[in-house]
Amino acid sequence: MAASVFEKLKEIYPTVIGMMPNDRFNSHEFMLVLVREHQELYVQALLEQNQSDQPSQVVAEKIASGLKERTDLVTHIGSEPIENVFEQTYHFDIWQKV
Repeated sequence: MAASVFEKLKEIYPTVIGMMPNDRFNSHEFMLVLVREHQELYVQALLEQNQSDQPSQVVAEKIASGLKERTDLVTHIGSEPIENVFEQTYHFDIWQKV
């Protein structure tokens, strides 16, 4: 059985985390690096959510949820309000590299 796009994304988390310029970062910063370096997977994830009225929000939530599973890579240390690309304010998780 073929891996889902979200499983493929989770496989690249170690690489993306390694590219983060700081040891402390938020989910939005993680997404920016992930999208820049792996745009094709991100677009596939958006396409999988095309039935949603907010596919980018669904994808962002799934990617952040995947980070929470990677306690070998990061520690969740809180959240902070940040405006997203649609000028909506959300609370993004804050992470610390292990």
